Amino acid sequence: MSGFTKNLFSKIIISMIVVFCSFDTFAAINNIDDAINKAGRQRMLSQRMVKSYLLLGLEVTPDKTKSQMDAAIELFEQQLKELEVYADSEKLKQSLLTVRKHWSAFQKPLQQEYDINAAKTLLSDVENLLAECENVVTILDSEAGTSKAKLVNVSGRQRMLSQRIAMFYFAHALNIGTEKEKSSWQQAIDQFDSALKELIASSENTPQISESLRKVDAQWKLSKSSFSLMDKDNFVPLIIQVTSDGILKNMDSITGLYSNL
Repeated sequence: MSGFTKNLFSKIIISMIVVFCSFDTFAAINNIDDAINKAGRQRMLSQRMVKSYLLLGLEVTPDKTKSQMDAAIELFEQQLKELEVYADSEKLKQSLLTVRKHWSAFQKPLQQEYDINAAKTLLSDVENLLAECENVVTILDSEAGTSKAKLVNVSGRQRMLSQRIAMFYFAHALNIGTEKEKSSWQQAIDQFDSALKELIASSENTPQISESLRKVDAQWKLSKSSFSLMDKDNFVPLIIQVTSDGILKNMDSITGLYSNL
């Protein structure tokens, strides 16, 4: 193994450990901003689970990738329970019930050996789970009705987009991505670009938030430079894994900072 490859593997392992150590352990939701943060993280986890499953198909650090996926499954279940306890409106309760019903079936193939047909099914089914998680965030955002809540939502959505972009990238590397998925991938890239500019321009940013956003911007530029290789069927899943998890780590921290404003 070359020194360059070893370095990449080390970065991936460190990235996986740091990202999940930064997430909250089980804790009651104390306010609506915290609820929006965790509900928004559910969107990200839906994409992260499938992204990790596809990465197993590419045989990229399989042991660490499996651990990453299992951790995402566990955290999704934990936060769903927290949101169910927090929910006090009938509209929110019903939305979470829809997520719960879908989640029960969705997670089963994730807990089995990798199968390309299951990968295709998950790639399709995750769109519904994402939409259901998005609806939960929309309800909470509407109930909050503050500019801070909007920033928490937009910032939290960047976490999801970082994993969604990587998920579609890996689907194409496996040659199971359709034209529809390629279109969704480009849309996610455009959405991330637009939202990052919006966050950078926010007048509510603290110096710490501004500095963290500058780091994300640098990581994002590195990711985009790697995307251009796809046109020549040159895929670099190791690099995309490292950069997407780096962006996720920073955006999760930024979302927490917005939540605490």
